[in-house]
Amino acid sequence: LEGVKRNRTVTSSPMMQTSVRRLGLTAILFCSRTAGSAAYPLAYSFPQHTQHISTARSMATSLDIECKNVIRVLALHGSEGTAAEFPSRLESLKTALARDCNTALVVDTVEGPFEKGDGFSWWTMPPGVRSFTATEYGGFDEAAERVLKAWDSEQTYDLCLGHSQGAIMLASLIALGKVPYHPSKGYIFNGVSFPNPYRKEVDNLRTENPSSSSRILFVMGTNDKVTPNETGEELSDGLEAAGFQVETIKHPGGHAIPNGQDEIIARIAKWIVQ
Repeated sequence: LEGVKRNRTVTSSPMMQTSVRRLGLTAILFCSRTAGSAAYPLAYSFPQHTQHISTARSMATSLDIECKNVIRVLALHGSEGTAAEFPSRLESLKTALARDCNTALVVDTVEGPFEKGDGFSWWTMPPGVRSFTATEYGGFDEAAERVLKAWDSEQTYDLCLGHSQGAIMLASLIALGKVPYHPSKGYIFNGVSFPNPYRKEVDNLRTENPSSSSRILFVMGTNDKVTPNETGEELSDGLEAAGFQVETIKHPGGHAIPNGQDEIIARIAKWIVQ
């Protein structure tokens, strides 16, 4: 497979100077843009070692699907997540995109720098403090630099997706004006809350009008016991007032990405390709 070999470490680009682990594979299929063009090797992958940046080329389990389109997403895990595990949470979405939208999803993930539980977080906070009540995100600059090295590489991303704290990281970078570009397919925020330390910066976006053509999809579970919908809705209102094209999909689940809810996943896939 082109650039995908077991336990092989390669350099992603001179700009990033970061190792990317190409990972062991369990299933392989090929999607090609057009007949006679170069094939895109895709696979569900299980990393054996965690790196700051991990590339998981994954789509569906069928070996017979051919996709005309390819979308590359930069995906950020939530608190206590890992770059190795997070792509598996997007498997339902990959399958829906391939089956219903003739689109293959290639996922690159970045890992938070701070150990927490069985995984990593993007910043530190005192006990009992939540991201939507915190006045400071400890170590934010270190985490932001890690994300931006991947984002501002030679690879162009079509979509940025974040779950929980990963979504808050994306929102914070937008508010701070640090994003190198707005991806053409926009952003997806799952289970996001308002980035409280950057409240002023979010408010300032209203007057700066960053880009009325940039899209953001908010995905919220009405039974989310981790992040109140109200704080995500406050962020949605602020970004819409700033000129972003904001849409919201609500589902009856909780905080997690709504795998197993086929109708919701299909709506998310449709939003991506529209």
